[in-house]
Amino acid sequence: MVRPYIPNLFVFILLTACASDPVGLSTGNLEVDHMPPPEADSVVNQLDTVAILPIEADLMVDEILTDLTLTGQADIGSGWTTADFDRVVVNCGLFEDAVQFGAFVAPDDTGRMVFTGLDIAVAAGTIRPISVECEMDGTVEQPTGDRITVGVASDTDVAARSEAGTSPVTVGMSALREAGALPGEDPMAATTVLPFGTFNAALADDSPAGAVRASGETVLSRFALDVGAEGALIDRMDIPVGGYGGSYASVIVRLNGVEVAREAVPPGTGNTLALDFSGAPLSAPRDTVSIIELASELAVPSERGAGPVDEELPFYGDPVSLGLNFHATGEDSLAELFSGSDRPLDGGAHNVRNATLEMVFIDQPTSYVPDGENVLLAWTWRCPSGTASVKRMLVVADEMVVMAGGAYLLFGGVRLEANGVPLDGIQFRDPAGYDIVTDGLGTYDRMTYRMNIVFTDEYMVGSSEVTFRLISTLGGVDPGETARFRFDPTGTGDTGFLTPDNALDAAGAFMQEARGPYVDLGTEVDPLIPSWGTGTERLNLGSIVWSDFLSGSHRAVAGIDGGSRDWIDGLGGALAYERLITN
Repeated sequence: MVRPYIPNLFVFILLTACASDPVGLSTGNLEVDHMPPPEADSVVNQLDTVAILPIEADLMVDEILTDLTLTGQADIGSGWTTADFDRVVVNCGLFEDAVQFGAFVAPDDTGRMVFTGLDIAVAAGTIRPISVECEMDGTVEQPTGDRITVGVASDTDVAARSEAGTSPVTVGMSALREAGALPGEDPMAATTVLPFGTFNAALADDSPAGAVRASGETVLSRFALDVGAEGALIDRMDIPVGGYGGSYASVIVRLNGVEVAREAVPPGTGNTLALDFSGAPLSAPRDTVSIIELASELAVPSERGAGPVDEELPFYGDPVSLGLNFHATGEDSLAELFSGSDRPLDGGAHNVRNATLEMVFIDQPTSYVPDGENVLLAWTWRCPSGTASVKRMLVVADEMVVMAGGAYLLFGGVRLEANGVPLDGIQFRDPAGYDIVTDGLGTYDRMTYRMNIVFTDEYMVGSSEVTFRLISTLGGVDPGETARFRFDPTGTGDTGFLTPDNALDAAGAFMQEARGPYVDLGTEVDPLIPSWGTGTERLNLGSIVWSDFLSGSHRAVAGIDGGSRDWIDGLGGALAYERLITN
């Protein structure tokens, strides 16, 4: 069968000569060895660097490389052998940048390629890189890819001369190993020739999470495309748009920082923007991580009133999100890398707010002071935009490993510090609403324990970062056991109300739009626990209650039309953190 051939392979040969011999008595000595390539070790039908062969001359003379024989090996499923090299490689040529020395040479059935009459001069004391570029067979024998490498099999496979005559040549162990000249030694460096490139798409680690504010362009999601071996061409993109179309003035798409589309969003819900790039596909380069960024000019919302919801108008508290689906093919293989029929990538849910609250946890040591004072959790709060206040957050304590013996965690002297100063007006409550002992030592079931940190007077957060530390004496963790302290991310991001009464409809049932934290600022009812719902619902209403000061007084009386509606349950994103300690 005649196979197509495609340029696919580099090998660099570094020619090094040393200081000239003014007397001309030395013939010099040329040393050849092998180094791994600086580029990726996989390739799909395009030029690639397979190896660098440093060729180093004697210190005394200029050298001229006259002849070079390379020996290649291939592994196409039955182990490394020189006999299979010509089943992967069609021919190879020697280059320095765009300048070719001699012609392309096809390997024989033993993997050898003989280059003669080269006359490549190497000045004394210099290194000259010579690349070997190969045209690859278009057929890949095994699904995981064929492997190839190139080396020099013997001292006699390199010929050089100086002004004093023929120069002796020494081939290093690495070059011999790559050529298969060392029995029982597989190559150390190899290039994998794949049938198509590697590709992975996922939500980027730095994709925004939490509430967003409608002011100018707002990035809602970032997606990372990890592309290997060949470039990817994106010819179609679908963007599921969450929430009401009226919340978006436009949606902006960027690839690696360059805007590629700007689209309006139709009215209503369930929208998907379909973008066609088939005429000029978007290119994600090989061996890089490309970033698709989805942003929006959000429409400035208004406060939701007591009347019916107008689905065409944006309101504070409405959800917004931008997901991603697309179709991508290999730039060289033309294989389908991402079908577009897969499940769309979730960009994360956000809620449009009058302010944004940012929370970052600070890692703590994995060890602790037994029966002494310890930092259980540490974090920072700041508002990149607007001003917020925090009412409470939920911390979960439990044990990962329980040895025989005790059955309790011991907390004592629990306190919360802000920038190193203990805060007054803080209540620590258990899920039943009872105060946790903050002076002396309290004993609690260690298996699953929830601690509600309640700010009785709301903690104001602005643009300046504030560092918090939750501190307590801690005991009851026996040797070999591991305890865990977690920030529970169960928040929905829904807008809340002052009391459960605000969430009742005319028939006395709870309205879905109002299933928020139902914060009661009194001292008799715990802010976490409303009077409705099952026990599980009452213990898992969310992780954090905060306000963006959209509505009026938080101390308004309860009632159908009373109470502040700007309380927020959760941070609007999957923010979770845990700290493990081991005795």
